Amino acid sequence: MPQLNTFVHVQDEDGTAHEFGPNTEVPAWAIALITNPDVWEVPPVAEEPAFGFAADDKPEIAEATPKRTTRKPATKSGG
Repeated sequence: MPQLNTFVHVQDEDGTAHEFGPNTEVPAWAIALITNPDVWEVPPVAEEPAFGFAADDKPEIAEATPKRTTRKPATKSGG
């Protein structure tokens, strides 16, 4: 549960001001509006993304084999 280390003022969607402090349970709508990371004693945890992996989690892609850049010289045949 996120916890503040200081007092903050947040306006709801109607413009009503709300005050939250260190001993206050901060509702989810207010957590989303508090953008200063320094006010959190215990920062909020990011929710799981809808697509099954977080933005930092990237699928592993196999490294491609380098293309051959040189060839054997062609041999002259016939004559």
